[in-house]
Amino acid sequence: AEAIVVESPKIPDINPMLALFDTAVRDEMEASGIPHADIDLHLSKWRQDYPRATFIQEWIEPPSTGFRKIARVGGEVAGLLKGYISDDADSYANWLQQLYIANAARGTGVADRITNLYLALANPAASTQVWVLAHNVRARRFYARHGFVGVAYNSTMECGRNNYPVVILERKPQQEIAYS
Repeated sequence: AEAIVVESPKIPDINPMLALFDTAVRDEMEASGIPHADIDLHLSKWRQDYPRATFIQEWIEPPSTGFRKIARVGGEVAGLLKGYISDDADSYANWLQQLYIANAARGTGVADRITNLYLALANPAASTQVWVLAHNVRARRFYARHGFVGVAYNSTMECGRNNYPVVILERKPQQEIAYS
């Protein structure tokens, strides 16, 4: 098996990242039973609302609490993770916002590797949350293996002309908060 290299993305990675994002989002939504027309509309709207310049800013120049990493296998972008790391134990939480893995890299440890790095760097005094399409069983099983449990089942995500159910998963803080 080829080595998995996790690193910060650079400008030349943007096109492969955009291609991976597009394919992975489409696959995730299809796996969740979302109709193709809604997926196409969602991705079209996303491209309009999130132009290349914004994507570059979000991924190459993240905020101080931002976690942005790509995983490479054989030199190719095989996965990407976008998250936020809480800088305050009383704040909302660490937030794993996007995790997308190339089809060819699924089941190879890429998702585990990039997620474990994020969780190792996340604020251990804060919980970590991720939103998952409710019908995406593969994603829900993956996060369960990493200690996430469902905490909210009544949220939705707009996709195309419809709303689809999402589950908010949470991983409890990994250390006790010391109050003085």
